Amino acid sequence: MDGGGISGVGARPAAASGPSVSPSPLRSGGVRAGLSALIGAIAVVAGAVVVAAPAAQAAFPGSDGAVVFDGAPFWFGFGSHGGFGPGSPCGRGTARDALYLLRPASTVARLLTCAPGRADHPFVSPDGSAVVFSSSVHGSPSQLYTVSIPTAGQHVSPALVSASPTDSDTYPSWSPSGDGTIVFQRTLPGALPQLYTENVGTPGSALPVFPAPTGFSDTEPVFDPADPQLIAFVRTTSGVSHIDTYDLSSRTLTDVSAQGDGGRSGDDSKPDFAPVGSSPRIVFESDRACGTLQLYTMALTGADQEPVFQTLSGQAATGHQRCRAESENPVFSPQGDALAFDQGAGGFFSSFGDGPDTVSVNASGIATGPVSSLSHFVGQEDDPNWGPLASPPAQTPEVGLPVLLPVVGVVVAAATLPFARRRRQRVAEQR
Repeated sequence: MDGGGISGVGARPAAASGPSVSPSPLRSGGVRAGLSALIGAIAVVAGAVVVAAPAAQAAFPGSDGAVVFDGAPFWFGFGSHGGFGPGSPCGRGTARDALYLLRPASTVARLLTCAPGRADHPFVSPDGSAVVFSSSVHGSPSQLYTVSIPTAGQHVSPALVSASPTDSDTYPSWSPSGDGTIVFQRTLPGALPQLYTENVGTPGSALPVFPAPTGFSDTEPVFDPADPQLIAFVRTTSGVSHIDTYDLSSRTLTDVSAQGDGGRSGDDSKPDFAPVGSSPRIVFESDRACGTLQLYTMALTGADQEPVFQTLSGQAATGHQRCRAESENPVFSPQGDALAFDQGAGGFFSSFGDGPDTVSVNASGIATGPVSSLSHFVGQEDDPNWGPLASPPAQTPEVGLPVLLPVVGVVVAAATLPFARRRRQRVAEQR
C-alpha cells in the first residue's frame, strides 16, 4: 500500500450485529533498533533502521515474526525532529516518535514511518501484512492510520482511517476475523473515552461497542486472537483501573481484575491475550505491589493471578514475587512461549533504554529465564507488538536508514533529555 488501502487485508464493510455491537476485530505487533556514525569532530553512534515482517499486540498464533514499536532516538543538536540526510527514503523527515520494525533474528531496527507527529500504539494485522496505529500532530486529536509492511526496501505511506478530525482515536487492535475490522478507543470532545469498532476500508462505519456512553473511562481494548467476539479492555472506576472482558455476542461484561485477591487494589492496565495453549491467559501490568509497574498473568476468568517475575530456584518459580525495574506494555509472542515488554532503567536514564526486552515464559505466563534485549535502540521506546511471520515474509532492504546518535560524555553531561515518560501521557488519555 502506498498511500492506499492495506495490502493483504480485506477492506469489505463490516456488518453490525445489533445496535451496540460493531463488526469483528483484528490484531498486531512490535520493533527494535541499533545505531552508529560520525558527526563533525564528535564521535557518534549510527543506527541502521530495519524493515520487518508482521507483529501483534495480542499475539496471533504462528511462527514468531517481527516486533513493531514506537521510538524516539536519543540525540543532541538536531532540533526537535532530528533529520535524515539526502538519499534516505525519508528525505529530511523525522526519525523521532516514529514506528520502528525489528525483523526476526535481527537486532537492527528500521523505520516504518517517517511522517510528522507522534506515532503510538502499533498493532499488526493477523496476516502480518499491515500495521494500524495512532498519530497526533502538534497536539491535535489522535487519528488512526494503516501502513503496509514493505516486501522490499521501498517506503510506503500511511493511509488515514479515522473519519472525524475532532474525535481522538487511539489504541487500535485488529480482529482475528481478518476482514479489516478493528476495535479502538475514541474520545469525543468533552467526553470520557469509549470503545468503538469499524472496518478500515470504510472509516465512516465506526460504531460504539456499548449502545450508550457507559459513564466510565473505557480504554486500551484488545481482541482475543482466538475469538473475534471477545475483547479485554481497561475500565476506570472511582480512580482505579481494572481489566474487564466483554463478549460481543452475549454482551457479558466481567471485571476479571476483581476475580483475584490482587485485583482489589492498585491499577491494572495493558491487557494482552496469549495466542496458544489449553489454558488461555492474559498478561497485564499493575502497580499493586513493589511501588512500580510490574507484569502479571491470569486466566481469562480472572483466576490464578500471578506475578510474571518470581523468585527462581533453578528454573522453577517459587511463587514469591520478585520486584524489579519498572516493567510495562507486555505482549505475548505468537508462539506463546515468550513476552516482549518495556523495562525502565530508572533515574536519569529512565527516558532512554536499549529497546524492547524479552523473557521466556511457561504455559502459565511465568518467567522461566533471564531478561534479554531484542535490540540496542538508544532512545525512548514504547508499546512493542509481536506478530506472526508473514507469508511470504517481508524482505530486508539491502541498505538501512542511518540514525545519528552522539554519545560523547561532554555532550551528554550538558544535555537535557527531551523525553517525558509515555505512561504519564497514557494516564492522561485515560482520564
